[in-house]
Amino acid sequence: MYLKQAIARINNINWDKVGTKTSIENGNLGEEFLQRLANFYNEISIKKYPPLFSDIASLMGDNRELNFDEYYNDKTKRFLGRTMYQSKIVEYYLKLARLADDNVLARKYINVYEPLIEIFERGGSFKFRKNDLEIEHVIFIPLNNWFEKFKSQ
Repeated sequence: MYLKQAIARINNINWDKVGTKTSIENGNLGEEFLQRLANFYNEISIKKYPPLFSDIASLMGDNRELNFDEYYNDKTKRFLGRTMYQSKIVEYYLKLARLADDNVLARKYINVYEPLIEIFERGGSFKFRKNDLEIEHVIFIPLNNWFEKFKSQ
């Protein structure tokens, strides 16, 4: 159920419009992603990885392989085939949705990636760089000490 819904959500994004709209709200969504990710790490108490390498499903022990390309429509495949960082986030989101179908604890964390997916849905875009998360044409969010800055007190 979770995976099916997540795949439908990804395939319903208007990929031709991604990167064409800017909004302060997209910057807020980028920060929300980092807060949710920091809270995940804080609750689970495991080694923290940089946001780009934070595959929650794998961190929760799910190392199953799956070719998500078979679920994507043609526009989704074309867009994600051009970008490594954005496609990784979509893959992490789908992997966690797949795990949520079988694991109740994973359901609690499915929302971690949703702010970044929402940026796509709103026509915005983002990029991860070595030391920052750029919400395109809106904000650069430094990633040095990101966990300490974004975790809930």
